[in-house]
Order: sequence, then structure tokens, then C-alpha cells
Amino acid sequence: MIEQAQQPILDLVYEHKPRSFCEIGCHEGLTARWLCHKILEYYPRLSYTGYDAFEAVAKEERNGKSTPVEDKIYSRLAWLRRKYKHFNYNIVKGYTQKTLTETRKFGVVYIDGGHSYDTVAHDYQMVKYSKIIIFDDYNLPGVKQAVDEIGKGYQLDFDTPKGKNKKWVIIN
Repeated sequence: MIEQAQQPILDLVYEHKPRSFCEIGCHEGLTARWLCHKILEYYPRLSYTGYDAFEAVAKEERNGKSTPVEDKIYSRLAWLRRKYKHFNYNIVKGYTQKTLTETRKFGVVYIDGGHSYDTVAHDYQMVKYSKIIIFDDYNLPGVKQAVDEIGKGYQLDFDTPKGKNKKWVIIN
């Protein structure tokens, strides 16, 4: 069963049919597996790129959460690769300020990496020409400040249920 918070993302994906997916802050790969699987249902040649600092990230960048076990994302993506032989993925380790230094364009981007203003602003600048850009954790001060500045002239496309992390979407 799809959570109420996930349905608007699926609606966007099904409407725009992206062929590439970038996730900034891939953590253990739960979003990667879920959204890649949905995209692969209509486009079996999906290319996924995930960025994460993994062990290097400070706890404050992850809202006090413990360090992820990066093996989980590799396992989840390998499962998809076995099911969809043309699925390709690449995991980039390190802070995006050092690893995402050139502008890239994707069909859909999910920004959920560092939650500081500087990190969110940097990540957006590197992917700003992508078709769909989803910002997670809009309710956090650093994310909200960056997205409010970035989003002038854009419309907030959807809210999530009360008590859930809010998301903000830009569609170019």
C-alpha cells in the first residue's frame, strides 16, 4: 500500500516519465529502491545516481540520526539490477560540495542530503536544470530557508500528511 505522502511523487513520475533519477542523500536506499522500481515499470533502462557522505557526515546534517550502513543501498540496488538487466546505477561517496561539482541534468532529483542552508543551495545549483526536483524535509530551518529563496515564482505542489516531513517540488 502506498503511503499518502508517496502518492504525489508517483503522480509526478507517471505524468512526466523520467528516464534518469538522482538522489542526493541516498542513505540506506529505501527511496532509491521504491522510486527506481516504480520508474523501471515503464522504463527498464533507468539510470540512477545516488550521492551520500555515509560515514563522513556529521550527525547534525542528518537531524541527529545515526550513521547509515551503506551496504544496504548496494544490496537494494543489486536486487533491482537482477530484476531489470538494463538498470544502471552509480553511488558517489562524499560531500556533494566535493563530489557534485559540475551541473547535471536528470529526469527527477530527490534532494534529501545535508539539511543546512549551504548544502541545499549547493545541491540545487548543481541539478537546477533537471525536470522534477523534490526537496525533502522542508520543515527544517536550513532546508526551508534555501527552498524559499530558490522557489520564488514556483508553486508548492503538495504537502504531506500532518506529522510527516514536508516536501517541496519544482517542475521545470
